[in-house]
Amino acid sequence: MLKNITINAHNITDIPDWENFKTIKAISKGWTDERKYKIETLDGHKLLLRISDASKYADKKRLYDMLVRLSGLNIPMPNPITFGLCDNGNYVFQLLTWVEGNDIDSVLPTMTKEEQHILGLKSGCLLRKMHSVVAPSNTEDWDDIVNRYINGEIETYCSKNELNCEPGDMVIRFLRENKGMLGKRRSTFIHGDYNPGNLIITPSEEVGVIDFASSYGDPYWDIFKVSWRPNLYPYFFSGQIQGYFNNEPTLEFWNAYLYYFTYGTLIALGSPKWAGFVSAEDGMTVARNILAWSDNLMNPIPSWYVTV
Repeated sequence: MLKNITINAHNITDIPDWENFKTIKAISKGWTDERKYKIETLDGHKLLLRISDASKYADKKRLYDMLVRLSGLNIPMPNPITFGLCDNGNYVFQLLTWVEGNDIDSVLPTMTKEEQHILGLKSGCLLRKMHSVVAPSNTEDWDDIVNRYINGEIETYCSKNELNCEPGDMVIRFLRENKGMLGKRRSTFIHGDYNPGNLIITPSEEVGVIDFASSYGDPYWDIFKVSWRPNLYPYFFSGQIQGYFNNEPTLEFWNAYLYYFTYGTLIALGSPKWAGFVSAEDGMTVARNILAWSDNLMNPIPSWYVTV
């Protein structure tokens, strides 16, 4: 048993059952300022501990409640154990089960095209299962949310004169002139960052999911982010789309996909570091890729998409 437990000088002895913690290992992976730790207990169980500033209590409670809803789907994910305040109320914690395995990002380069496709199919089926959780009736209308996102990125881009370029101007024209492409979208639970770095291949070769940045919104919003990456695996991402639809997707999906991808292009240009790119040039490269895949926004089906 660990005595007088502190993590980064934060006392966690007010977390229930802390006396059963045997080892604590910090996890450096991730984009948020949340601290994450892998816990091994005296009785051999592995847990995930997430700690944030108490000012994030409401957001973290909302996320925890979403995980409670998802836990009934019987999918490999960090299932909720307990939630609350620690360190005399200065921090909020979530204690979750641990998902064993390797992130898909690290294994894709070692796989054949066929293996990548199979993994993509599984991840698409998993995402469809998560999207079966419908949004509460008081959820903000998705049209209002996505328009706020898009208008914010347009303002960010236009405020930086050094960014003004033909690709950016083309993207803004497209977003303004094609709002009707989305139609009326339904709202479900969405993961918020469903990419291979947040997907796990378990020892039994199933696909699990971690690091939820959860909210409610258009389920297609989860799919467009997966291939907005410098290193693309066409067979994996094509398989993911096919697994999600259990068939070939509809034109309705491709139109929404193109519209969201166009928005992603604007983020790559105007907010590259927020999007995880090292430099503005990396963002420009991704923007050029997206425009090339879509024949300068003329074709909603990306050129990398393959049918198997």
